[in-house]
Amino acid sequence: MTRTGLKYPFYTVALALLISPFTLTAAADQPGEEWQRGDGRPAREQMREHIQNRIETLDTDGDGQVSFDEFQAPEKDRFSSLDQNGDGNLTLKEMKASIAQQENDRLERRFSRMDGNGDGIVTRDEIRQQKFDRMDRNDDGYLTGRELMPRGPGKHGMHGKKGS
Repeated sequence: MTRTGLKYPFYTVALALLISPFTLTAAADQPGEEWQRGDGRPAREQMREHIQNRIETLDTDGDGQVSFDEFQAPEKDRFSSLDQNGDGNLTLKEMKASIAQQENDRLERRFSRMDGNGDGIVTRDEIRQQKFDRMDRNDDGYLTGRELMPRGPGKHGMHGKKGS
């Protein structure tokens, strides 16, 4: 199989992620197009900044270009962290252990957010308060008709608010 085939799915995805900002930036550069992000800056400006930061992060020798070795270095570190016995190979057991640890960490973070008073117990009232707080987008302690209307799925869920 080729490098961009199923044998190397990480490289295919990583390359797509590296290239996609260029595509989005080019589309945003069309006359009359000013895609806005949450902070009010045009999307193309944010994309350019993101791309520049990504190049600076990957370009370890500082030549302004990202070689294949520089590109794959972060993945080597990730691979090493998954390869529990250090034999240079990943087994299904090692992958399952990694996924289980990630899920456990995610569950602990979620539980911690739900446990409003930090006592190690999540009550029905804490869950209700969290839901209310998420829906109260302007933090005034009241829900308006607009806040009660479901929002589409997005960055902060159905009723999302930053920090929830």
